[in-house]
Amino acid sequence: MAEAEAAVLAAYRTYWEVSAAALADPLAPLPQDFDRFIVDKARAGLAESLLWAEQNDVKMVGAPMISPSVESLVLEGEQAAHVVDCVDSTDWILTHRETGDPASSATNQNTRVTADAWATVYDGRWVIREVTLNREEPC
Repeated sequence: MAEAEAAVLAAYRTYWEVSAAALADPLAPLPQDFDRFIVDKARAGLAESLLWAEQNDVKMVGAPMISPSVESLVLEGEQAAHVVDCVDSTDWILTHRETGDPASSATNQNTRVTADAWATVYDGRWVIREVTLNREEPC
């Protein structure tokens, strides 16, 4: 059980590392682990965020701070896990790509929100299939 939890959390951390790297330079080739640990809705959501960043000439500077834990884990049959987290984006800032100036004046948004992620086993490894940020639920 502990080994599976560690693998789930490693996949989840990779999701955020890949997200931060990709959004730091939306015009660059995708990071190597983009397709290895991120599938389904999680992959589509990140791809959509990259397209939006490219179209709006913005990027993310810094990185989010995460503190995930495995809420539930199913190892029999269809293996699945639910990860809960508090994602702190205080030091992950949306900026204009050309100038580096902050791109958002929205100061009333929560910078620390809860997140739910769902993982499954694909091709012998844990992958993240969906991530939901609960923007109305600060942590």
